[in-house]
Amino acid sequence: MIRTTICAAMTIALTIVTPALAGWETTQWGMSPDEALAALDGAETKTPTPAEFYNDRGKTFKPLVKLNTQLDKIKVEASLLFDSDNRLASVLINPTAVDDCMALREHLVAQHGNGNEIKSGPISITEWEAGSDLIKLTATPSIGLCNLSYRPG
Repeated sequence: MIRTTICAAMTIALTIVTPALAGWETTQWGMSPDEALAALDGAETKTPTPAEFYNDRGKTFKPLVKLNTQLDKIKVEASLLFDSDNRLASVLINPTAVDDCMALREHLVAQHGNGNEIKSGPISITEWEAGSDLIKLTATPSIGLCNLSYRPG
């Protein structure tokens, strides 16, 4: 019973830490919003405003699914972003309290190593590769910015 509970807790943690990474059992890059909702317990449909659209690499992505959960012991909101074909293309994660940003960074370093960090004044951007996926943490806690993103490489 205890082993099952621990395994279940680890699975939930991996769900948030490594969404859609190759080999992860419940989500895959390219899923539809309905498939992602079915795969993530507690996820909800989101109807974004145009101001919430995310532009990256010349493409626009819409946050159509959201999930409030914990990453390690950090409360976070995960927004699953879908491309113009409504396929899962990226995940943005923000801690509920910006004060948790450095704890989030420490968690990522513990999992993936130091990564490649670029600093410019108060802004810190750290990137990691996890298999074929890219992870990026943009952190400027002094102005309330902490954004973690996952996307396929």
